[in-house]
Parts: sequence; structure tokens; C-alpha cells
Amino acid sequence: MLPAIGSAILDADDRTAAICRAIAWMRDHLADRLRLDDLARIALFSRYHFHRIFHAMTSVTPAQFLTALRLAEAQRLLVHSALLIRDIGLRVGYDSLGSFHTRFSRLVGSAPGTFRQLARQAHTVRIGDLLAAREPRHRPAGSRLTGPGRGSTDGLLLVQLAAGADRAGSGWLPVTPDGCLPPGVRATGEYRARVVWVRPGATVTEALVDRTPGSFLVGTGFARYRGTGRLDIPVTLREPTDLDPPVLTDVPLRLLAAA
Repeated sequence: MLPAIGSAILDADDRTAAICRAIAWMRDHLADRLRLDDLARIALFSRYHFHRIFHAMTSVTPAQFLTALRLAEAQRLLVHSALLIRDIGLRVGYDSLGSFHTRFSRLVGSAPGTFRQLARQAHTVRIGDLLAAREPRHRPAGSRLTGPGRGSTDGLLLVQLAAGADRAGSGWLPVTPDGCLPPGVRATGEYRARVVWVRPGATVTEALVDRTPGSFLVGTGFARYRGTGRLDIPVTLREPTDLDPPVLTDVPLRLLAAA
């Protein structure tokens, strides 16, 4: 059995390497029943320290990260393979079609079969063309997003909001370049925010299914909604790393269907 190591004696690079080692193990064992104790041993942490450090470094729990990895691989297989949906569920760790269907639908936004159909229709559609077909261009204003490639206001901006002790957060919401949220968002206050900006030259598949380097940027921070219909998001965008959980959403596909 591997010994557990207290987090106090590890520097930041060591902690990052330990968490990345556990994430790599998750990726290689999606169909297995992985327990928190197993992952903690891979990272050489005690159960308590592993859970605490993992959440601090990724913004989600190990269980949530594992679920995201499983469903992200399911998205990839739905787009790029001819496997039956039942078999895809088995490959990513779901013993029954019902549990896979329910979890995928809740976290991605549409059923696996619908996602496959929409994703294949959108396979070659670039984000810039999608947005041009959907709505007129907006003036840039108060989103305050900075980072690589943000000299342009094109591209698709998605945000996931979590308030207080809500770890899961909302589904991904599309935000216009001037910070406008979709109709129906009402609660004012400050939220923890995960942000994804998909480059206009990327396709939905490249960015959110294949995670092609350079196709999208991510950021985390705090956003404030004052009830005016606009969201203030003072977030710096960056290239994603292995510590960023996959983005699970069908929003771009639904935008395409609406257009």
C-alpha cells in the first residue's frame, strides 16, 4: 500500500503533480469503480487532504471531476464513433442505460441520442458563423474579460454560476459580448463563475468535444449580477490545463438548431 503524505510538506508544484496524477488515473480507468480512497492513494495523500486539495485546485470535488471526465468521453464517442448509446455508457462507467441517460441529460442538457444528432449536424459549423446567423453583432462593453486572444469581441462566451455553498452551479449560460444574460436570469448577487470563451474560428466539436488546443479559453473568478440584465465578469481568460474539468453543455448545439 502506498503511504499517505501530509500536504504541509509539499510545495505547490508537488501538489499539482499529485492531483494531475490522480486525474490521469481517472482518465485511464473511466469504466472502473473508483473510490475516493483509491484516488487518494494514487496522489499519496490521506483521504481528507486529497479531497480538500483536489477541490481547492480544480473548484470541484473528485466525484464531480470524474463524472465530467466520463461524460466528456461519452460526448466524444457519440460524435466520433458508431457505438450504441448503451455501449458508450458501459465504456464510461455506467452499468445501466437508464442511469447513463439520466446523468448525461441532466449535466449536458440533452439526451445522448439528441446530442449525437445535433453534434453531427454541427460538425463543420464554426462558432463565428453560428453567431452571425443567430443574432446581430453586439458592442463590447462591461464584461471585462482579458487574456490571450481577447482583442476581438467575436466568439461564444459561456458562463456557469454557483452561489454560496452550491458546488454544482447552474448549467452553462450564453452571454453576449456586452455581458447580457439570457432572459430568465433574475437573482441578484455575487457568484463564483466558470467562464469558457470559444474562438470564432473553432467548431463546436473542436472546442467542447475534442478540446483541441487553441480552440477555447477558460477562466474562473467572481461575477456580480445587479438585476439589470447584464453580468459583470472580471475574469482573466487562459489556456485550459489538466486541472480544468471538461465543459459539459449542449448550448452551442441548441443555438445552432435555433438559428
